[in-house]
Amino acid sequence: MNKERWQRSLDEAVEELLVKGNLKAPIEVFEVGRLPQKVLKFYNELTGQELETLNLVLSKSQILHFRPARKNAYDQALRLEEIRGLVTLLEKNQDYFFDKKSKKDILIFWEDEKDATKLNKVVITLAKMKREDFRTFELKAIR
Repeated sequence: MNKERWQRSLDEAVEELLVKGNLKAPIEVFEVGRLPQKVLKFYNELTGQELETLNLVLSKSQILHFRPARKNAYDQALRLEEIRGLVTLLEKNQDYFFDKKSKKDILIFWEDEKDATKLNKVVITLAKMKREDFRTFELKAIR
């Protein structure tokens, strides 16, 4: 099942990149979930596309961007257990929000279990990328 594979990938990335700080780990991109049909429908209407699925992928640079050691300086750090819970959160979440100001972000908010003064958020950016950046991914076509 996909959920177990996604969780294993996320757990490995958290352990290697965030806990051990092993920046040389051969982790570049990994899947953490799939957006539900209602978000897919919204995205297709917004962009005029006809995608069948919207899988969520994190890169090494993204997980390092929101690592607790970095985000603590801004008082925005997620705890490691909150990061590890991302796959389950994405699977169970029913509330998605579109940021009309940015016109490109889908947001998910959830309660911080240890600090009632805070909300946690996930930002999913809908964006294009430069063609040359595509070459930075290590991909294998499945035929």
